[in-house]
Amino acid sequence: MNELMIVDNVRGCIDEDGTAWVHIEDAARGLGFINIQNGVEYVRWTRVNAYLKELGFSPQVVKPNLIPESIFYRLAMK
Repeated sequence: MNELMIVDNVRGCIDEDGTAWVHIEDAARGLGFINIQNGVEYVRWTRVNAYLKELGFSPQVVKPNLIPESIFYRLAMK
């Protein structure tokens, strides 16, 4: 896998096969899957993980903390 890249505050990389991968926490925050409590922003992991499961994807199995760009787009449509 190539070096980590940061584009507009979203971490990611491109693997040997040319697949783009996006850091799941950055994606979740950017898509608005957050709660703000006492001025602190928290990712709604229960919601994000439920959507990923519904899409048939588990980031723990493939590449921890990363999702492929195609799954990012499907998550964005949720």
